[in-house]
Amino acid sequence: MTSSGDTGFRVFRGRRLGPLIGPWLSSAIFAAIVYYVDYTIPALHEVAAIIYWFLLAIVAVATARWLRVRSHDRREKDRRGTRTKDES
Repeated sequence: MTSSGDTGFRVFRGRRLGPLIGPWLSSAIFAAIVYYVDYTIPALHEVAAIIYWFLLAIVAVATARWLRVRSHDRREKDRRGTRTKDES
């Protein structure tokens, strides 16, 4: 049940997986490269640990933004409030 111009597999509350898979996949690939470097050069373990925490933060933020609940259409109304001619 997708609209006419919308394609893609929808999972959680009608959201697509594309915006979530990108950061997860790129972080996993980068973590694998860091692991390989850490395995071959053990002296860089402290640097690798910092990179792992940074990648974990990127994935956590991307996932949180993907899961963020939107209760209504944000373009629906003016959030600044409306003034009538009498108030000016």
